[in-house]
Amino acid sequence: MFDVHLWPGVTVVVGSGVGGGSLVYAGYQSRPAAGFFDDHFPAEISDADMAPYFEMVEAIQQPQPLPHPVASREVFARGLARADLGAAESPVMGIQFGDPSTPRWRNNAVGNPQQTCRDCGACVIGCEYTAKTTLDHTYLTLARRHGADIRALCEVTAIGGTDHRYEVAWHDHRDGTDHLIVTPQLVLAAGTVGTLRLLYAARDKHRSMPWLPPALGKNFSGNGDYLAMLSRTRSAKHDGRHAMFQNVHHLADGGFIGEAAPPVAQLPLPGPVRRWLSETVFLFATGREPGIQLLAANGVPFAPAYKAINADFYAQTGDRVKRIAEAYQPSRFRGNWPGGQRSRRLVTVHPVGGAAIGATPDNGVIDHRGEVFGHRGLFIADGSIYPAAPGVPPSLGIAAMAERQAALMTGVGS
Repeated sequence: MFDVHLWPGVTVVVGSGVGGGSLVYAGYQSRPAAGFFDDHFPAEISDADMAPYFEMVEAIQQPQPLPHPVASREVFARGLARADLGAAESPVMGIQFGDPSTPRWRNNAVGNPQQTCRDCGACVIGCEYTAKTTLDHTYLTLARRHGADIRALCEVTAIGGTDHRYEVAWHDHRDGTDHLIVTPQLVLAAGTVGTLRLLYAARDKHRSMPWLPPALGKNFSGNGDYLAMLSRTRSAKHDGRHAMFQNVHHLADGGFIGEAAPPVAQLPLPGPVRRWLSETVFLFATGREPGIQLLAANGVPFAPAYKAINADFYAQTGDRVKRIAEAYQPSRFRGNWPGGQRSRRLVTVHPVGGAAIGATPDNGVIDHRGEVFGHRGLFIADGSIYPAAPGVPPSLGIAAMAERQAALMTGVGS
């Protein structure tokens, strides 16, 4: 259920499956801070323009605030005060909440039955109880009802073509066969890394799309992802009975800091490890870090060590997180987990950009409608289209932009 990409400057961990990253994210849902679309997108896309599309996604995903008290809320709040930050908040997540002791079945917004959350803590390793509102329970269900053919265990291996004639090569892992289809309209939605790998290979390796816009690879970002592990934090003991995110705070500069607890009860762990993890929490920060230019080798993109490129940003993030962590009085604090504070390598689960929306082919790969410059009928609809880091987990914004693109493609939008 995971793809892991080991690049020189960052380890990228993303979802792989029917439902994409939603299968393995914590379910946290947030709009970017005010001004994000006004400041970073072409004139056709503004905060006001995007508002109804966010409402459409929220009507389908039905995100809810964590309804029950959290034992660590007070210590997280003390940490925020130590870092001269604001108040602690309940996370808003795409999860069906109810009484954890008596899970019940409910129909979601598209009529699919889901169980209510039982606080097992397994959000990021796949919710086996269907409590997390993943895309296979919502948008993909709607797609199938409208005739979509969803082919699990099939992988696109190459693309090529231009001007309403595109070839898609794909491999069927069920029987080991290879196939080729030709289509007048192609939407790439393979996730940021998957889409970029297909585009770079088409330009540089297969030479099947040699005239892709020169802005390919610009404005890539790990969304400021920064993770710290706090061990033996008895004030935040959870015993594995929790949703993944327990406490969050939105930063004034558009970023986000949250407290997450690891899954314990759902993993086959020996007793000592289980007890240690039940007193372990992670502080997870994101932010509007400056974008970088991806590099490439033989048609494969990769990110350099951008922690050093954006040194001031990560120094500020690391200082904030460490000051919050002091309130927990952990026996051990490890910033920039797992590599450590001195490591040049980061870990990101929110790669964005690289095929960004822009006004021209020099500053973007796609126009405001999502169509690739110079390639009529070729669209991109995933995290790679962000022209700047949103500063909060990006899934809600990705879905809202996809709703806008779909409306324009079908003539519903303006």
